[in-house]
Amino acid sequence: MISDGTCPSCAAGRVTQCEGRSLFGYSGVYPRLDDEPGLRQQAEFARSLGFFGKSAVHPRQLEVIHDVFTPSAQELTWAQAVLDAFAAADGNAVKLPDGEFIDLPVADRARRLLELAGQRPADVGASG
Repeated sequence: MISDGTCPSCAAGRVTQCEGRSLFGYSGVYPRLDDEPGLRQQAEFARSLGFFGKSAVHPRQLEVIHDVFTPSAQELTWAQAVLDAFAAADGNAVKLPDGEFIDLPVADRARRLLELAGQRPADVGASG
């Protein structure tokens, strides 16, 4: 169990359900307002499971949540490279020069990262 009582496999299942419907999955609130390290730890864990955000119970939690869930420049570069390679392969699975295997779920995740960052990704191979 996660410190808030969430079952990790249940949380991962929610992410999978969201991805299957081309939705952004969000983690629930962290109710301890005076525990910023706990909020950060829980948000980082939620992001590692594939969530794209976290609900806040109070505005002072937003800075940590934004910090954890805002895609980095490196992630955005990766996402664009994934979509470029996927488009060049006409929406078929492809292996990147670094050995990473790209298929539709990976391309969809890259597309959602760019959308989250306010960038407009290509529509090649979109599932939604």
